Amino acid sequence: MGNFAQPWASTARSSVYRRWRTRENLITDALLAVSDRRIPVPDTGSVREDLRAFAALVVDYLNSPLGGALARAAVITVDDPELAAAREEFWRSRLELAGVMVERGIARGELRAGTDPRVALEALIAPLHSRALLTREPLDEDLPRALADLVLDGLGARGIGPASPA
Repeated sequence: MGNFAQPWASTARSSVYRRWRTRENLITDALLAVSDRRIPVPDTGSVREDLRAFAALVVDYLNSPLGGALARAAVITVDDPELAAAREEFWRSRLELAGVMVERGIARGELRAGTDPRVALEALIAPLHSRALLTREPLDEDLPRALADLVLDGLGARGIGPASPA
């Protein structure tokens, strides 16, 4: 996290507050910037491969010291409405950005019209966060493929064939 803080060392506090207004806005923007850089939204031409690649990036992120720390910090329950709003904004923004993978799958006819991108993505990444934060089970390299296949098979994905082995 030291590299992230470095550029701010000489920045005046008033400049930071002019830009972000609240610490929660700063936290949200910082988390989004880290997530955008570490978990970019893939575009492979196939919704199945996009979701597999996306889940693999989430696994890499959660397995990293920074990603693990940020994930643990994000689930701390604090009775602070501003922090709750910042967390909600972070997840809304990330799920909206990643939802394009599902939308492209719908446009290509791989998924039924009306497929809810948020539900599909939550079904994909929730088990990863559950393992990382609750059960502490390993996030191995086969898990992204298995979860993407499970989600897409459950959604009745079509036009992309059955789930194929590695």
